[in-house]
Amino acid sequence: MRFGLFLLILLVNIAHSANFHVEPKYITTGNDFNQLCADDCPVLNYGLISTNDLWVQHIINTNVLSVFGSVGGENSPQDLLYKEFAKIGQPTDKQLTDFLKQSELNIIQTHQELINNNPNQHSPLIDISARPNYLGHQGDLELFSISEFYQVGDMVGTGSINYFVFDMIESRQLTLDDILLPNTKEKLENMVKEKFFNALKKGKVDIKKHEKKWSFFLTKNFIFTKDGIKFLYQPEQITPYNMGMPEFVIGYADLKNIVKPEYLK
Repeated sequence: MRFGLFLLILLVNIAHSANFHVEPKYITTGNDFNQLCADDCPVLNYGLISTNDLWVQHIINTNVLSVFGSVGGENSPQDLLYKEFAKIGQPTDKQLTDFLKQSELNIIQTHQELINNNPNQHSPLIDISARPNYLGHQGDLELFSISEFYQVGDMVGTGSINYFVFDMIESRQLTLDDILLPNTKEKLENMVKEKFFNALKKGKVDIKKHEKKWSFFLTKNFIFTKDGIKFLYQPEQITPYNMGMPEFVIGYADLKNIVKPEYLK
């Protein structure tokens, strides 16, 4: 029997200075998967967080649950349900529970339809997960990632990791543009591109042939590490699926005059 689980890989009770605390948030929907789908249940793994900064909690939890929004396709009941939920500024526990309860019912129904339309395929035909990970802090920044896996029907399952950087002084999520000095993005892109091409050369990949099919771009998916800023690409963004998720770190010394000095402390 396969059923929905509430999973969270997270370091708990870790503080930003003396003020920021994060821990798992547990929600029980009351749905009985044994009765609803028995041995033909979808696999749903997701984790939620609770923090004393509700705006951080809302951003992370809303992004965790976005993985469920696309089940059923554009304008499906689940898609519309998620879009309405995402409009809520800071959902109460009841609103969150109601959303999760109906989401599970919608996805179970979609899963049953897939089984009926694909009788020769093995269940589960829906296998999705989203797990938040607290990565610690750097200065006044709190760092998170969300790891996702998504497989519906006969499509090949795909994974992704998205980073989140929160400025706790300004109370906002930072984008790449927020941390860059004016007119420096092209220089940064060239630095990351050089590392990418060096990796291709090391792997004995013909760069000219590669560029005919895969276009390089500067990803907005970044995180601060102890060595520098890491840029992570999802599968099939700039390389074939079998090359995984390329990542490149630009050291802090090389980011002077590119990144705003307050983020290089």
